[in-house]
Amino acid sequence: MGEVLDLLIIFGGTIIILVIIILLGFIIKKLLKKLQLKKDEKVKLKMAQYNVIAIEKRLEMVRLEKEKKEKKRKKRSEYEIIKERNEYVISPKPDLSPLWLTCPNCLEQRTKWNECDLCGWVKPKPKEKNVEEEKKKSRRISQRVKNEVWRRDNGKCADCGSRINLEYGHIIPFSKGGSNTARNIELLCEKCNRKKYNKI
Repeated sequence: MGEVLDLLIIFGGTIIILVIIILLGFIIKKLLKKLQLKKDEKVKLKMAQYNVIAIEKRLEMVRLEKEKKEKKRKKRSEYEIIKERNEYVISPKPDLSPLWLTCPNCLEQRTKWNECDLCGWVKPKPKEKNVEEEKKKSRRISQRVKNEVWRRDNGKCADCGSRINLEYGHIIPFSKGGSNTARNIELLCEKCNRKKYNKI
């Protein structure tokens, strides 16, 4: 009986040790699973943060693109309005400076007169004039000259001072070789301009 008891003690001790080992195995497995879940949650959280950041960046890019298109649309419409006004109205002090430094290609503001840093546009060089073209020179007075003469003559007829039915007239008639420069153009009312017809 003593031997059986010893055997039971040994066998019972082994079983207890095995049970303890199995329990420790389960505990370790659960702890590892919890750690893995925490790592997975951290990874999911990071991925969600990166997705949010990526989505925010994409939305910002879309917003900026939309603003740029809207800005171009506004500039184009402002340009068309100013162009339309300049064709029909003589303004004493037109503000054309935004047009002068607006790139005709991308409609962005330029810092240089003859090129655009943004799109690479370069103002074409003027063509050399032909002798025949010089003979056929236009009677049309440029808007720049008109503005200069208007300011110089204070929006009044140079002869009588009237402000009604004003025209731009040549001091030396165009038919006699007079140029279209501001030095040879004066602001006259219709009546004074007709009196002066072809006279120096």
